[in-house]
Amino acid sequence: MKALTDLKKHWKVDLTAGFILSLIALPLCLGIAAASIGDGSLSPAVSGLMAAVIGGLIVSRLSGANVAIHGPAAGLIVIVIHGIDSLGQGNAKLGFQRFLAAMVIAGGLQIVTGLLKFARYAALFPVNVIHGMLAAIGVIIISKQIHVALGVTPQAKAPLALYAEVPKSVLGMNPEIAIIGFASLAVMVFFLVAKWQVLKKVPAPLVAVIVSAILGIIFDLQHQHHYFFMGRDYVLGEKYLVTLPASVIQALPRPDFGAIFTPTSLITIFSIYFVASLESLLSANAVDKLDREKRSSNLNKEIIANGVGNMLLGFIGGLPIIAEIVRSSANVSNGAKTQWSNFFHGLFLALFLFLIPNVIHLIPDAALAGILIIVGFRLARPSEFKHAFDAGVEQLLIFLTTLVFTLTHDLLVGIAAGLGMKILVLVLRGVKREEFFILGVDIEEGPGRITFKPRGSIIFTNLFSLTDRIRQAADKTQVTVDFSAIHYVDHTSMAALADIEHELIAEGRIVVFDRIAHLKPYSEHPAAARQG
Repeated sequence: MKALTDLKKHWKVDLTAGFILSLIALPLCLGIAAASIGDGSLSPAVSGLMAAVIGGLIVSRLSGANVAIHGPAAGLIVIVIHGIDSLGQGNAKLGFQRFLAAMVIAGGLQIVTGLLKFARYAALFPVNVIHGMLAAIGVIIISKQIHVALGVTPQAKAPLALYAEVPKSVLGMNPEIAIIGFASLAVMVFFLVAKWQVLKKVPAPLVAVIVSAILGIIFDLQHQHHYFFMGRDYVLGEKYLVTLPASVIQALPRPDFGAIFTPTSLITIFSIYFVASLESLLSANAVDKLDREKRSSNLNKEIIANGVGNMLLGFIGGLPIIAEIVRSSANVSNGAKTQWSNFFHGLFLALFLFLIPNVIHLIPDAALAGILIIVGFRLARPSEFKHAFDAGVEQLLIFLTTLVFTLTHDLLVGIAAGLGMKILVLVLRGVKREEFFILGVDIEEGPGRITFKPRGSIIFTNLFSLTDRIRQAADKTQVTVDFSAIHYVDHTSMAALADIEHELIAEGRIVVFDRIAHLKPYSEHPAAARQG
């Protein structure tokens, strides 16, 4: 059995990588849970850690990825918050229970998607709609966590209103909590900008929570008390620490299927299914490019594994999970060889949860807020805007449309607006209605070679008409794509074709993009959209 063979061969490096990943994942899972669930659970920390435990112990055994790490992700925070608010209508506990029911159904849809072998269609999604969505999520995370880091509960709920309330929170901050939040943020920034190679092996989030926990002990957060600063009275106590119950199992809520067929629930189900599936599959593809063994993930198997995990977590009160790119990248950099590193990461987190809950309870919420502010910054860093602009002005417009509508409305509206802008750009570029889903492709074959001559426009909705044929020509040494009859290729298709080119070259085959020079790129970016 391959799994046992991999375990016997690589257990030392996978065990080491899994342990390091558990140290990285611990504060991230706690922070994501606190930011997502709020008062919807007796202990958000338990829901967050259980998600990573199931992602490691169960999903790793079913996964189609090779070195991906599964667990709760910052990109799903907005989905969870909106789901709880809309389903609970002011009752956070009921909202979370109904959200869990939606998770069960969404997980089932993921399983069906994998069984129908539809996972590959994630590659069709426009690149800058995805980047705009993630940037908006980063902006939203920061808007909420600034106030937590200052020890203040804001009145506003919407992201832009939360930013407007920052000056008020700064003036009304709890000084000792703010010191903890600032210390955590400072540690994260230091690790982000430091050039010392030795720091690359040290988990920055772990250092941040250790420093913050020490400050929490110094400030005696374990006991409620008052202190005076600049003539004002402040209160400290356990409410500023991570909450863990006496019984982990009893703290896990159960799903409530009472509203499962309401329009609000159906929208939540689709949101979980769509965003979790898209992020997970894109992450799996990205991790394949980092894999030192140059292996490819089985995406259908991967989405089935995620579906099983999300269904189970819906029943036991955990957060939704994906194949998470940052932790997966750290997994590769720490030498992981197989999915056993994911398994060990889940095992160590289970041991932390059940054996050292008192230690976890020492972590201040402000420390997790500082970590999440950096997570949000990474999603919405200025370079994301530059990358979109470098790919062409129209790509920046798609990116910004998704970002703005997500911030002013919600995530699904933002995605729909981004797709709408993408389609508008295609229409303005001259893409014909009949070309949106059908791409004509002429084929010429010879001994050891094959030439594909697509006609019209190559865009994200008809791309598979070409790429499927290219992949099916596995017996041909030379593959040529003749662009002489093409008048437009969009950014998503250019990026996908570049990936296929690298994939075939890695197999020792010759790839020729013939007469592509007659198509003028809209920017100097190698994957920029082109038009003849």
